[in-house]
Amino acid sequence: MHDELLSIISEVSGIEKDKITGKVRSRSFMIPRQLLCYYLRKKYKYKLVDIAQLFNAHHSSIIHSVKQIEIMISIRDHETISLITLIDNKIKDTLIDLPKKVILTIPNNLDYMTIFAVISKQFNNCKVEISF
Repeated sequence: MHDELLSIISEVSGIEKDKITGKVRSRSFMIPRQLLCYYLRKKYKYKLVDIAQLFNAHHSSIIHSVKQIEIMISIRDHETISLITLIDNKIKDTLIDLPKKVILTIPNNLDYMTIFAVISKQFNNCKVEISF
């Protein structure tokens, strides 16, 4: 899944994949790299150690990258917000958000309409069908 996200960030930012995952520290390469870390950690719940392995880096570098993006969001940095908007739109278009398999444990006291609503919201309002 991280390959698809890397492709999207590369396409949106105009930076080659190997430059995003590389060690070059100029701003034009750092923001896409930090965005990749941010998405993997915050949206896709990757473990810090797993993200660090992708970059051959220390987990503290990943923490720093995620915090940098959070700071840029909080100060409403135009470049970062624009990239996030473009990335989010591409993710929706490519459906990489959707898991391949979902296993649910549902309490007996929930009705099926509530279950549909929760699942649909959790997975970006995708169509949900359940067969019995």
